Amino acid sequence: MKKAIVILFSLLLYLSSFAQPYKSCLDGEMTRWSILDYHEIDAGTVSTEIVAYNDTLINNLPYKKLRYDGFDVDYMNLSYDEINTIWRDYVPRLSGYDIWENFYIRESEDASKLYIYDAEKDVEYLISDMNLEKGDKFLINDPRNNPFEVTADSVYIENGLKHIRLVYGYEDSEHITFIESVGPSNWYIYPYDWCYGNFNRVNCFENQTVFYKSNEKIGSYFCACGGRDMWYYSNIKETQSNNCNIFVVSGEIRLFFPENKDIQIFLYDMQGILHYEQRIHSQHIVIPTTRLSKGIYLLKIFDRNKNQMNIEKIIL
Repeated sequence: MKKAIVILFSLLLYLSSFAQPYKSCLDGEMTRWSILDYHEIDAGTVSTEIVAYNDTLINNLPYKKLRYDGFDVDYMNLSYDEINTIWRDYVPRLSGYDIWENFYIRESEDASKLYIYDAEKDVEYLISDMNLEKGDKFLINDPRNNPFEVTADSVYIENGLKHIRLVYGYEDSEHITFIESVGPSNWYIYPYDWCYGNFNRVNCFENQTVFYKSNEKIGSYFCACGGRDMWYYSNIKETQSNNCNIFVVSGEIRLFFPENKDIQIFLYDMQGILHYEQRIHSQHIVIPTTRLSKGIYLLKIFDRNKNQMNIEKIIL
């Protein structure tokens, strides 16, 4: 009898290993994301804190409620490691005004897919799929823009987690990564309209068993969890690229080079539509943007003398 029980238990474990081959994102009572975001009202890059908790059934499917939470820490005289530790130990308040009040999240039984449900619109969006293989297509269903496809260009393991990197088709400049147990590296579903751009980067993540910290640079700094110490310009954002200063101001993009250059300039939106092209022999150029919609654009700068292409993400 005991032998039969042991065999049955072993069989159940064996079958369960096939039922859930991936680590769960919604593991435990609470799951947290720190997402770097551009807030017009805060005039800079800040952190949006999103929490999934409180199990509930919708249409006979298990979801967790998504909630917005503030993370207020005095960053002065604190190192990045200290701020990361404070963020991990922080207990969300989960109270007050909630811009995510109509949003819920669930994962598939095998933990391979993540879905967000908008209760107000009664629409569910697939936001991550760990079953993709190299060359597969994935449809980005950004609710505020036309859906568009991205392509998986690599699948790899990092820190014990499966990663699927997807590109928009513009060389190596823009990509999104699906990370096992974490979800998409950039969240493109937001319930509010005053954030700049749709591709907001996950900085930190935590559930019952996983703590994830992005190692990508934002501006000139590696960001702390919940960080607010990146680009901080009220109406002007500045970057440096290929010995070029780029200023994004109201109504135009200004490029300044240290010397006269033979440069070809291209400005594309995220659907690949070319909005501006010009060849210049000068130290500076002004690109008018008054007729362009707010959002993310790709600025390609081709140095004809060096036969070198540089690509920058521009947020209008």
